[in-house]
Amino acid sequence: MKIRTTLLPGDLSFIISAHAEYYHRELGYTEKFEYVVAKSAVEFYEAYDPKRSRIWIIEDDAGERQASLVLHDRGRAAQLRYFLILPKFQGKGLGRKLLHLFMAFTREKGYLSSYLWTTDDQEIAVRLYESFGYRLVEERPSSAFGKPLMDRKYEVVF
Repeated sequence: MKIRTTLLPGDLSFIISAHAEYYHRELGYTEKFEYVVAKSAVEFYEAYDPKRSRIWIIEDDAGERQASLVLHDRGRAAQLRYFLILPKFQGKGLGRKLLHLFMAFTREKGYLSSYLWTTDDQEIAVRLYESFGYRLVEERPSSAFGKPLMDRKYEVVF
């Protein structure tokens, strides 16, 4: 297993397909979710500057992508996006490790805060975010992923 931070061909496709397939299987999200992820992945790529943005990809020993996390530069804030660990690698502490790397990079680059959007059905992830200081700051109903949910914004100020 290795963690890399270089954006390579296939990384955006992995993020889109892995998220779409995982969240459809686990939570019943529809193709609407895949569209949202694809659209925002393009937005990330168009603004990508490796001096201020970062991608973390975990690959297994065969070089297959198993996890992702992205820092999207939003000026003085760092947006946490595309955080997913596929089942084969869940429960090994990799989520905590990736978040440590994310937080270190945000501080190194002088971001004043970080935020993320998630949904009310992401209880395990929310507990992890809260352990890093993120707090719920906004909530709104949504059906953007093909089913009724509550979108939730979490933020941490440094």
